[in-house]
Amino acid sequence: MNFPILLALLTTLVFDANASKNTGEEGLNRVSHLLELQDCVSAIAVLDTLTFDDNTAPHYLYFRGVAEDMCGNRHMAESHLEKCLYEFDKYGYKDETYLDASLRLIDFCRSNDNSSQRMAELARNALSAPKEVLDNYSNTYAIYECYVQALNDLWKTSEVESIVKEGLPYVEKALNPTNQEYYNLRFMEIVALILMNRWDRAESRLVDMNRINCELGNHVIDEEVARLTETINRYKSTMDWRKNADQHIDKAYDAATTMLILNPANTEEGAEKWMNFFNVLIDDLELNHYDISNPQDERYWSRLLTCAIVYFGSCCHEMPEREQVAYDLILLRKNFLDYHTGLLHKVPKRWQDVRESLFEGELAIEITRYPDEILILCKDFNKPISIPIPEELSERISGYSSTDAITVNQYYSGDSPLSSVIELISPYIDGITTLYLSPTNMYAQFNYGAVPFNGGRLEHFVNVVQMTTTADIPHLKKSKGIHPSSNSSVLIGGIDYDAEIQSIQRIDSIRTSQLPDDLRSGFGYLPYSRIEVENISTILGENNSVILTGKDATEEAFHNLSGTTSPILHIATHGYSIPKQADAENDAVSNIGSTLTRTGLLLAGANKNLHDSSSLLYDGILTSEEIAHLDLSHIQLAVLSFCSSGLGDLTNTTGVVYGVANAMKTSGIPEILMSLWDIPDEATSEAMNSFYKNLMTGITTREALALTRKDMISKGYVDPYYWASFVVLN
Repeated sequence: MNFPILLALLTTLVFDANASKNTGEEGLNRVSHLLELQDCVSAIAVLDTLTFDDNTAPHYLYFRGVAEDMCGNRHMAESHLEKCLYEFDKYGYKDETYLDASLRLIDFCRSNDNSSQRMAELARNALSAPKEVLDNYSNTYAIYECYVQALNDLWKTSEVESIVKEGLPYVEKALNPTNQEYYNLRFMEIVALILMNRWDRAESRLVDMNRINCELGNHVIDEEVARLTETINRYKSTMDWRKNADQHIDKAYDAATTMLILNPANTEEGAEKWMNFFNVLIDDLELNHYDISNPQDERYWSRLLTCAIVYFGSCCHEMPEREQVAYDLILLRKNFLDYHTGLLHKVPKRWQDVRESLFEGELAIEITRYPDEILILCKDFNKPISIPIPEELSERISGYSSTDAITVNQYYSGDSPLSSVIELISPYIDGITTLYLSPTNMYAQFNYGAVPFNGGRLEHFVNVVQMTTTADIPHLKKSKGIHPSSNSSVLIGGIDYDAEIQSIQRIDSIRTSQLPDDLRSGFGYLPYSRIEVENISTILGENNSVILTGKDATEEAFHNLSGTTSPILHIATHGYSIPKQADAENDAVSNIGSTLTRTGLLLAGANKNLHDSSSLLYDGILTSEEIAHLDLSHIQLAVLSFCSSGLGDLTNTTGVVYGVANAMKTSGIPEILMSLWDIPDEATSEAMNSFYKNLMTGITTREALALTRKDMISKGYVDPYYWASFVVLN
């Protein structure tokens, strides 16, 4: 696919009148004229004489990138265009220059086979520009084409149909049906439908395209139509995994049972067969398209995942090279659901990918359940190292409860089982500066930086980065810093749970019918939460925050955050978690969907709807499932200042604790500050004030939280119960 990248913007840019004295409007106009004449050398010479400030930096950098590209300096061009986008993103502003800079960078990506992820990110961010900007830019259609192409390459096809629907009007506006490029976006949608095994839809789209082509009589896509028709017919008979899913899964279990008898994993031949078996299961789970909200699909993938976990945990203790399979399986388990969402950085990873992401002095650790072991990776390791967790130690940890302050303090004291876990890895910590630590299931309910170690606490000796999965290390290293004053942060607190919320939209809802009586009784007003958000607003600056309190803190207002840009989203409210036994049996709801519905947070009007079992679309009961389906990727940090915001289901087969925090992560927020257990309102408010004051000094989130812990102790909150509750999840 070829598309023109035009310089039309160069003659239409409008500059701030106050900026002309800094950059010289005349100088920029001269640069524009020189670039129109293809005189990039003279344009760069003029740019070298100009200066720029925060307001004009994006446009200056754009011109510089275009000029360097014309001169053949691709590396310099990419660098300046990336800086251009960074300046735009910092202030949440997007115009046609932003779109053109994005498209130029996308074109660079298209020449690199390994850049599909970056290509998709650039396109997605460009398409989040205001509609009037997209409407005025002549090449918007090309951005849609590149976005869908990248999503197909990444197997992120779930949203392609809706994206194509949005993009087709721009194709119709820019291209003529006699032009072969007119059909590109439609072809890409058919490819996505084939990848998802949606054969009927693919055939229907192809018929529509061919009808347009034949009616015009130009036959410019005859060959492509014939090729796709053949592909659909061939794949329908050979690649429709749902057609024989039960038989396929039964064969997997039968094969494992046979190998268990004939090919024990501790022999060379047996180890090879078992490794092949697990690799096939991993490929099935990663590469097949699963609708994660579909209960039938979940029945298939959960059986496959259980097969892998059970047979690996019970049969492969002595298998040669088992550590490599163990690491790959835990990466699969933790990332499985996110592989099948729109998260662009979530692509299949292996232990070697994690190792390659590490620098000298960094250690990656997965603490796993089923089997209970610690898997360790360092840059110079030939393979992961496995340390079994003794059964006695595992049992002690499984007895933990965060509901009692005394128990919490005991687990962060010197004789804690957590200290014993850290002692298991202590031989590998010497010389390490950063520890990327990803705990699984019940091991995920602790703040490992606060664990006693060598007379202090672990965070005193090493930078502890607690994560859902070590597969995210490369993504974490690419994330940009937080700019609290660059745009309006959204602060939610002081919520009126008894408010009358007006809404004419209603849905068929089962969520309130599942609530146990102790939740139906309602939730009380949190007086400190209003003080908390007002104080934070003062710290951030009067013009740098939007406060939603009282009856304005609605679920509808939260949903409206989807797709918007804010440095920080701060939520001070009640969270809820419903025990599994409170769930109604419902074959139309997937287990994961049910799990995500059992946790959430409460917003304005929630009490009335809890009492009356209302079915309003926005009922004030914001479930984790609803959060996970929003696009919050343009928020840099979410601060969850409510009870047990980090908790959820500790027992599921993926190993991930699904609740509000991980729903926020799935929605695209890169960094989340959350609470692992309940602490009093007053202490929470004190911690939040300290955290934001520290953050405003320009340090990282982790550094700000470390200083906050010291502040809390100095103010009399000496027990770990008060200051160790908050952790940063990446």
